[in-house]
Amino acid sequence: IGVLIQAGVPEGTTVAHKHGWVTDATTGIMYNVSDAAIVYSPGGDFILTIYMYHPIQINWDVVSRLFAEISQAVYNYMNLPNN
Repeated sequence: IGVLIQAGVPEGTTVAHKHGWVTDATTGIMYNVSDAAIVYSPGGDFILTIYMYHPIQINWDVVSRLFAEISQAVYNYMNLPNN
């Protein structure tokens, strides 16, 4: 879907993932968002799983951006330039 973990890695990077979220059936309010992925990168393949919960309501824009930023940080760590 191009968001969450996949949004934080360079375009063209292979990412096998499963995402999901939970919404209240009566109110439609989202409480949980998760994504688990295998990321195939030049510096080494890695598994990343992120789960976020908020007891009142998840803000999709904030949470999806945070997923991408965490994913980008891990990708960059796994692919440090050779000095």
